[in-house]
Amino acid sequence: MTWAMQSDGYRTKNQTIQTTIMIAFFPEGIASWSPDRVKGAPDWASSEQYDITAKVSASDLPQWQQQGHDLMHQPLFQQMMQSLLADRCKLVYHRVPTQIPALVLAVGKHGAQLKPSAPGESLPAGMHLAGGGVAVNLEEGKTVHFYAATMDDLASFVSTFSWPRLVIHNQPGLTGKYDFVLHHLGASVTSSGDDSNTTDQAWDVPSLGLEFQHTKIPSDTIVIDHLERPSEN
Repeated sequence: MTWAMQSDGYRTKNQTIQTTIMIAFFPEGIASWSPDRVKGAPDWASSEQYDITAKVSASDLPQWQQQGHDLMHQPLFQQMMQSLLADRCKLVYHRVPTQIPALVLAVGKHGAQLKPSAPGESLPAGMHLAGGGVAVNLEEGKTVHFYAATMDDLASFVSTFSWPRLVIHNQPGLTGKYDFVLHHLGASVTSSGDDSNTTDQAWDVPSLGLEFQHTKIPSDTIVIDHLERPSEN
């Protein structure tokens, strides 16, 4: 599956309707896309794949282009996807309030051990981060070098590249950009139920002077009342 925010809309290939619903209703990101967040969807919604080309109306284009390029936390994008599902899939749903487990990324008792990035520093090739920095994977992903990264970037990276995925909120009181190295501590937890290495243990954040605190955050479960296969173009 590929996806992209573009200057005039949204494009994706091989995306299921289940994933489209997750994107539309859970702006926390992929860490919150567990199967129990959407209930009542037919089996085809998680198996059949579709290519989507969604264009923004001319009146909404200026506001659209002021958004960031990532899929998450973009209100106009969320509205667009929800309207698309209602129009093309006749989606009818209701929300059930719930709480989901999450982590808080906080400064440890001895203080953060992070090097502030030099203003205007040249960044190497690597994975682009939402905050404008770069992450470079080494040793088959066991070591990751971050350049000009924010703590939101770190929280997003760990929540995405761990299993089971958990939403991570950044509350360390660090608002700058930093260069640092993050080490993976071994195999993450697997769907088999082996909990020897959970999300908060998979990456060596304590070496950065940071720690994870367990919490729960309010959210919703989307219950599908009606959903059809997309109408023809």
